[in-house]
Amino acid sequence: MTMRRPSSRWRACFLTALVGWGCRADTALPAIPGDTAPVPRSNAVNVAPTALFTVSPRWPRPGDTVVVDASYSLDRDGSVVAFEWDLGNGTSQVSGPRANAVFSRAGSYPVSVTVVDDSGGRSTRSLSLVVSSSGAPSTAVDSAQSTMVAATSSPLASAITVITVTTRNALGLPVAAMPVWLSGRGREWRVTQPAELTSALGVTSGTVTTAISQTAQVVAIADHTLLRSIPVSIGPTAPSPSRSTVRRTDPVVAAAGDTTLIEVTARDTEGNPLVGATVTVSVTGGTSTVRNEGPTDANGRRVVTIEPTSCGGATLVATASVNGTALSTTANITAAAPAAYGVCGAALWLDADDNATLTQSGGSLSGWLDKSGAARHGATGVGPTVVASGFNGRTALRFNGTSQFVLLPDVASLTPYTVFVVERRRSARGTNFIIGGTTPTAFNNLLLGYQTGTSVRFAPYTANLDGAVPMFAGIAAEPGRVLVGRWSSGARSLMSNGALLASDASVDPLATWAGAAIGRANIDGTLSHYEGDVGELLIFRRALSDTERTAISQSLMRKWALGTLSLAAGDNQTATVGEAVAIAPQVRVVNDAGVGLAGASVVWQVTTGGGTIGSTLTTTDANGFASVPWTLGTSASQTLTAWYGATAGSGQSVTFTAATASCAYGVCSPVLWLDAQDASTVWTSFGRASQWRDKSSAAHIATPATGDGGPIYQASANAGMNGRAAMVFASPHGTMSLRVTPVLAPEITVFVVGRSYTSAWNAAGWLVNARGPNGFMVSPELNVRQVTPSIVDAAGSPSAMAGVTPHNIRIPHLYGLSYAAPSAISLLDGAVSTSTISMSRVAAAVDVFIGRDMCCGRGGGLGSIGELLIYNRALTTAERQLVERAIMARWGIGTLAVSWGDLQSVTTGTSPGVAPTVRLSDATGEGIAGSPVTWQVTAGGARFGATTTFSTTTDGDGFATVPTSGALALTVGSGSNQITAWLSATAGQGRSAVFTLTGTP
Repeated sequence: MTMRRPSSRWRACFLTALVGWGCRADTALPAIPGDTAPVPRSNAVNVAPTALFTVSPRWPRPGDTVVVDASYSLDRDGSVVAFEWDLGNGTSQVSGPRANAVFSRAGSYPVSVTVVDDSGGRSTRSLSLVVSSSGAPSTAVDSAQSTMVAATSSPLASAITVITVTTRNALGLPVAAMPVWLSGRGREWRVTQPAELTSALGVTSGTVTTAISQTAQVVAIADHTLLRSIPVSIGPTAPSPSRSTVRRTDPVVAAAGDTTLIEVTARDTEGNPLVGATVTVSVTGGTSTVRNEGPTDANGRRVVTIEPTSCGGATLVATASVNGTALSTTANITAAAPAAYGVCGAALWLDADDNATLTQSGGSLSGWLDKSGAARHGATGVGPTVVASGFNGRTALRFNGTSQFVLLPDVASLTPYTVFVVERRRSARGTNFIIGGTTPTAFNNLLLGYQTGTSVRFAPYTANLDGAVPMFAGIAAEPGRVLVGRWSSGARSLMSNGALLASDASVDPLATWAGAAIGRANIDGTLSHYEGDVGELLIFRRALSDTERTAISQSLMRKWALGTLSLAAGDNQTATVGEAVAIAPQVRVVNDAGVGLAGASVVWQVTTGGGTIGSTLTTTDANGFASVPWTLGTSASQTLTAWYGATAGSGQSVTFTAATASCAYGVCSPVLWLDAQDASTVWTSFGRASQWRDKSSAAHIATPATGDGGPIYQASANAGMNGRAAMVFASPHGTMSLRVTPVLAPEITVFVVGRSYTSAWNAAGWLVNARGPNGFMVSPELNVRQVTPSIVDAAGSPSAMAGVTPHNIRIPHLYGLSYAAPSAISLLDGAVSTSTISMSRVAAAVDVFIGRDMCCGRGGGLGSIGELLIYNRALTTAERQLVERAIMARWGIGTLAVSWGDLQSVTTGTSPGVAPTVRLSDATGEGIAGSPVTWQVTAGGARFGATTTFSTTTDGDGFATVPTSGALALTVGSGSNQITAWLSATAGQGRSAVFTLTGTP
């Protein structure tokens, strides 16, 4: 009878000496997680199955129940699905992988099984089963004496497991030439067996190979006897990333030098431990030292040590790899040791400016907490005084030089180290050591301080390393230092504020540091105490790199405002009130080597003058410079102070000074500005000007020239300057002039407002002239209307520029010149005439005469001068036009003309349909804004509201208009009405334009 085998998750594999084979999953069975999918059947020719069966007992006696088992039969390319038994006792239709039979009589019985695979392939195996009352022969294989051993021979990705079988009889003797089959239950595995028959020693061996790590049950069958069934861990040694584990013992490393342990357990896909696998650990997110990597133990474990060298709360991620395969689980480690100015690994960090670390009693220190995370706190013997803001604005400890000190933990014995101390001595005495120990100097591993008033000593062990420093010149001149000592066997160095004082290649041995302290040292058997201030102490138990040493040194210098602050640019400037100085005040901070210190704080404060600055706090750039915009206040003299540090009033400072300068009409820094309209600048004596004071910051004073009288200061309309005040030069009343002596530059711009009382100039050169070397002239020509500007070279030779000729010199005009070699420009009421003049000029003080040409016996002028403005540079076109139009508007200079609204007929008592409008323009036709215009009814009954006058100013385009609505609207009287526009703030003064309006019924 044929019967399907029961469902099973197992595979059976077997190899004879002739055929190697592989096993596949039973396609009728459901898949399970982690299992390998069945291999699809191909179109290849089916390979017949291999029939195997065991008999138990192998040598039965009559009447024994015999069990036959063919469950270890196999199929190379499929699965066995049916079993057909012939038990030789007349029971030939028994089916299933197992069967029972009873043989009641002795004899030889033919027992066979035929197995059928899932493609219909068949295979039969037979045995002549001997049933005898004598039992097993002496040569029979005995399962109790036989052995089977499994050994993995290679740790490769597909490991080969060797199965060695030794067959023995009941006496333990080897059974040779015995057929042995290997089989069992496993997944996706392959068995090979190089020799089927056992050797003379009863030994044969085969191998098991698989791509899936697993524990398989391997059986050995010899002479239809099941010798052994053992579990064998087979498969590749590559770990399972998900089933292997990584565990850390301590998630936080609090201090430099502390470690955490990483326990790695390597497992395969079945969860079996991997023995002897190589474990490595990589760390990301920071730096660390990894130790004790290597092979796993018998439990698949390896413990690796990690010492973080990162700090400041960095999160390190440890990733373990087994045989090069990264595991899925990682371990996070927090490197909690604080970073000392970006450098990790401080063994001791004491900071007096961190009040949270200080314990005080009556103003003296009683405890000093370590900030390194290692809890190496300072303890006081006789506590120094805590001085708030006592060290460049920061809190420091003040040692009295006789008894005070702070005991330190020994962090510098028998080790290389780097030490930083922020200090400021308060005495010029020698033997003033900041750090030391209580043992004699020859046995101290760390000694640092002042050997003399001009030298610093760094003495690890016996040898002294000395560096020169300036002599102590008092606390005010002693900003303090960052002293840095670095020592390792073979090299040491001493630095102060970033400058190397000394270095050598010491080979002295490491020593101890007994009785370590700040403020006390044993010098040749005598205890010496430090006199000065200490702000901060840092010690590393290693020789820092140059980069690390520089980073900390610069950070401490910035924090404690150490180095040198100096004034770099922007001092002694002049600017206009409310304007910024041209060069922003700039300071520089450098270390003791003269190298700029970046990132230093500079506090700015306006100390006098009431000005403003762009920022009160700046930081230095990469070259140590810092600057701030400074806008001047109203005071004549002003100061700005820059303090190095975070607080104004502490530490080093420099002071900038500035003076306020005037601006004339939006163009600043004239060298001379005389203005008759400003009565405060004119001093008179009996109506004549004795002083005409300069409105520029140069503050010159014009006084009558020797032998001359001063001009008449006419503040009324009688000056003939369009109703403005002016200096009246009237030669019939005696020679009048004023003299002033400004310093004139090679480049120059001059403006002068003047008029003649005659139709042609009565005297040559009288408006304004400076005939001396490097001078100029704005000279009327005798008996004509022309004015000729001239420029004078350094030798005193004048060169005439293009002349200008007003149509009517009896009204005020704006004359002038501008010179910047070789460009020479003559000015008249906004118009320019150019010429080319090349000459050599230098800056020089030059006498400037107003109202008279002192040359050649010439007499004084007859006319008025209202304003004189001189700049020591050639103004730009925009600047010149700005000044010209402002002066012309102010003095009523230019062309005033009717624009529209004239000759209208208007219903009596109403306003005209077109408002009368005038326009003021310069010689180029550009409108002049801001000039006062007074409208006056000069005939008829017209009115502005209830009055006969109305005042306005010209707009941005030079127009001025009467109102035709509102309370002051112009209304026309009956008949002829005449409206006059006067270019003045006073009716009847200056240029005018007339409108005629006729009132009709």
